Amino acid sequence: MDRHKYIGNDKILLSGKELKWPKDKVKSLGLWISTDAELSASLNYKEKLEKVKEILRCWKYHRLTLLGKITVIKSLVLVASQLVYLLSPLRSNYRVLNEINNLLYTFLWNSKGDKIKPKVMINDFCVGGLKMIDISSFNKSLKTTWIKKYLDNNNKGKWKIFFDITLKKYGCQNLLPTTSTLETPYRQ
Repeated sequence: MDRHKYIGNDKILLSGKELKWPKDKVKSLGLWISTDAELSASLNYKEKLEKVKEILRCWKYHRLTLLGKITVIKSLVLVASQLVYLLSPLRSNYRVLNEINNLLYTFLWNSKGDKIKPKVMINDFCVGGLKMIDISSFNKSLKTTWIKKYLDNNNKGKWKIFFDITLKKYGCQNLLPTTSTLETPYRQ
């Protein structure tokens, strides 16, 4: 096979088969993938934002308690809209995250403004909160799980191998210490 025949090239890869490769974007496993990072983020977040709006619209006229609404938010909005699936691997779009947060609190308070401060709402029951989700913190926690997975020596995922090879190519091996390279400062 010639070197110039690769994915993304418009040339025919297999003789006798006409394959058409998308030029700007492709949808795979529910996510838009593009060579343009801005286009990927825009398409993915826009689609999920519409799903969140639709789910909240469906539940808007049910007479739910605050805890009931929080349950709807945690179980349906985050899971059914596939927001978790989107937030984990992609770059954060804080404008959309703020918009989602505003939608959630508008739903929570029936478009009448916050009765309880969001910083209080996210607290545990024992300190007067209702365990409401904070989208920004949730997003950050999803991102940090990637670091935990990377540092796990038992993880043999292809993404980790690819990341290691990429780091080595730029002279950054051992950028993040794995658990085998960590030493305890005080040995007994």
